[in-house]
Amino acid sequence: MEIPTGGAEGILLAHGGNDSGYSFYVQDGKLHWVHNYVGRSLYHVHSVEPVPEGRHQLHFEFEVTGQPDFLFN
Repeated sequence: MEIPTGGAEGILLAHGGNDSGYSFYVQDGKLHWVHNYVGRSLYHVHSVEPVPEGRHQLHFEFEVTGQPDFLFN
């Protein structure tokens, strides 16, 4: 992607809906990732540093750290 002079904001990738999904976007100059876990929890991380002006390849890495919890009450 390319951040123009003065910055940019918006969704880069979104997938899912009310029950689950994720979104990858730029807001307030920082890269954000939000995960809706089966409609029960929202997990949100963002970059510490703003994305500077210019061309970039942005990415996010996810590592599974536990077993899924799909029990519904």
